[in-house]
Amino acid sequence: MRKKEILRYKNVDGINWHLRRENDGGVLIVNGGKIIELNKSAFNYVRAFMKKNCSDKKTIWYMFFRHGVFPTKAKKDWLELKESLLTASKGCCEGAGIKLQVEKKEYEAPIRVDLALTYRCNNDCFHCYAGGNHKTDELSTEQWKKAIDKLWQFGVPQVVFTGGESLIRDDLEDLIHYANSKGMITGLITNGRLLKEERVKRLESNGLDFVQITIESHLEDVHDNMVMKKGAFKETLMGIKVALNSQLRVTTNTTMTLLNAKTIIDTVEFLLGLGVKNIGLNGLIRSKRGKDKEGLNANQLREVLQEVQILTEKNSAELIWFTPTCYLAFNPLKERLGTKRCSAASTVLAIEPTGRIIPCQSYFEGLGNVDIDTLEDAWNHPLAVSLRERKWLDEICNSCVHVLACGGSCPLEYEERSVW
Repeated sequence: MRKKEILRYKNVDGINWHLRRENDGGVLIVNGGKIIELNKSAFNYVRAFMKKNCSDKKTIWYMFFRHGVFPTKAKKDWLELKESLLTASKGCCEGAGIKLQVEKKEYEAPIRVDLALTYRCNNDCFHCYAGGNHKTDELSTEQWKKAIDKLWQFGVPQVVFTGGESLIRDDLEDLIHYANSKGMITGLITNGRLLKEERVKRLESNGLDFVQITIESHLEDVHDNMVMKKGAFKETLMGIKVALNSQLRVTTNTTMTLLNAKTIIDTVEFLLGLGVKNIGLNGLIRSKRGKDKEGLNANQLREVLQEVQILTEKNSAELIWFTPTCYLAFNPLKERLGTKRCSAASTVLAIEPTGRIIPCQSYFEGLGNVDIDTLEDAWNHPLAVSLRERKWLDEICNSCVHVLACGGSCPLEYEERSVW
């Protein structure tokens, strides 16, 4: 596999850029998430900046000697481009003169890969998309490091450690440090129960960038019933408080089901009161245990999310909506939630504890094994290509005016469109 060049820049404001070449130019990946597509000229400028020790002066002269752009023009073009990219990186694309496109293009490699280090868990959630707490074979520390090597060589700028509960593994900090040393952004998805003060300090010191903590309700009995562990709420709450007292970017996430629907608004108010500034919500994921559970329908989601938006905006917080939906039933653009569509094998992949590569954390169909197969082969596996090209959509969806943005919703729910 030919190594893909990927460059990283981090400024004093904490903005992380990863630059990766694509066939028709390149992509600038901001903080591991936002994707800004660059034409060939813009790519050359940003690449020169990163290659020349992030010096404006060296960038200008490099563009002159390497690409024949006269210094006066190179200076004007580069400083304008740089300012626009920094403005867009802070969240203001319109102010930067950068237009967001609804249609998604195909990328040559994932933007993020989720690493499920284990399926062991100290919770046993009734709606778990991974099937709840269970043991499987697990890659060793060295095998995971080799997997991280492969991901970086393939041009992947971000890994998220997940499970199960990856804090159960005592090599988590070692793996975070290793990924960070490559230049990757690192995240952790956790139930927060093991986020004690000393552990959080170790996670920080080894380079963890952000943590997402699952909390299902502000009511102890509702939370404990959903995660099926008595006493879990108290530990999760303490984990959130400890994380908020660190330098980590902290996000919470809550799965909206019939069991906690009536508590969502109060839960958001509770989290805002703790100081949480990034509130994540998602619908039920219809995989494994989630298949037979009842989530909220489109009207119920809309009603709750509109109230949550008012709360988060009032408190200068961000509402993050994760779930792809059928736009005819629930259009996130109309609800001011941004474009949402399935990212499986489109911008993300996941790797299970055994090393099996799958399209996303909840789509349990194999694309290969990271221990023996190349990531290029997994990315170009017929199933991955089918998911990217939406070959599974029927005539009704393909003829829909929203198809480019919607992408047909989540393929796991496609056969159950009555959900929406």
